[in-house]
Amino acid sequence: MKIAVCEDNAEQQEHIVKSINKVLHDLDTSVKGYSLGQNLIVDYIENNIRFDVIFMDIVLPDTDGITIAKQLKEIDDTVIIIFLTGYMRYALKGYEAKAFRYLLKPVTGEQLQNVIYEIKSELGRKRSIAIRDNNLEIILPIREIMYMKSDDKNTIICTNNRNYVNRKSLQEYEEELNEAGFFRIHRKYLINMYFVKSIKSGLVILEGNCRLTISRRKEKEFRNSFYKNLEEGKF
Repeated sequence: MKIAVCEDNAEQQEHIVKSINKVLHDLDTSVKGYSLGQNLIVDYIENNIRFDVIFMDIVLPDTDGITIAKQLKEIDDTVIIIFLTGYMRYALKGYEAKAFRYLLKPVTGEQLQNVIYEIKSELGRKRSIAIRDNNLEIILPIREIMYMKSDDKNTIICTNNRNYVNRKSLQEYEEELNEAGFFRIHRKYLINMYFVKSIKSGLVILEGNCRLTISRRKEKEFRNSFYKNLEEGKF
């Protein structure tokens, strides 16, 4: 997950960056800080840098965060904006800029933890992958993928309706989807935990009574990950 924090107060920016890293310590995450909104815009336009999430202070020295957020949404409508404000009166204006949430400053670690869990669920619902099928590029929502299977040099992507064959490796998909509810239960299988119906010794059963082997060394880790996600309401 790529995250930007646009906050001109250096102390508050450092606090937010450290808190985000603490919450997401076990995930592949990068956090970049900005003091000026225009620097963030320059990175988007001139350097083609993109973020999954931006924590944006509404009051900035060079401009206001709402104006910056609207410009960013015009460039990338998928980016999730979280506004930071010390004043409740800015909340409605923030939602006009398609804000996901707003946090009242000073921001606490608990606030950040809660909103990040919401963001992870939101990213998991929205994300899609691009695959090639018979020389056509198909945009496939990850919520439709039940599991992926390694097949020699190919990966077979299995949905309820049909299967797709792709040249991308299962390892690459595992790295890409590790924050979206997918788990590598076996060297041959990467599953979408959303479709899990039951777990038995050595087996994971998905919707449609699809039975997949889980390796012995992965079973405990998988059970812990599955029940943790279930308790957090991510399925």
